[in-house]
Amino acid sequence: MRADHGEAIPEYALSVFYRYGRGGLSADTVKATDFRARATSVRRSISVASYQPGLGRLPGRINAGEVGVHDLPPEIAEMNDRCAAALAAERETAEAIKLCGGQETFGRLLAFWRNRL
Repeated sequence: MRADHGEAIPEYALSVFYRYGRGGLSADTVKATDFRARATSVRRSISVASYQPGLGRLPGRINAGEVGVHDLPPEIAEMNDRCAAALAAERETAEAIKLCGGQETFGRLLAFWRNRL
């Protein structure tokens, strides 16, 4: 299973399946929370540098550091959480349609949610 190998998207999908008891899995909020935390964790870092100009006659300097990178940013997971909640409640509101990617995508996701999960 790809989620067992630390891939963010499958881990996030499992979090949704466990949260709502879908895909043949029993609802389990502890597992859902664990998989979501793993999916949105910092996976790697990148080196960055910036130049800070000097003041007056003083020389400038270069600042270097590391920045954490998410494979699945928490903000995106939050939008997906809200979309999944709307699908689970079968609420076809303007906000739900927007969060889920538009009318056509919402309709496909809702049909999939009802029939295949």
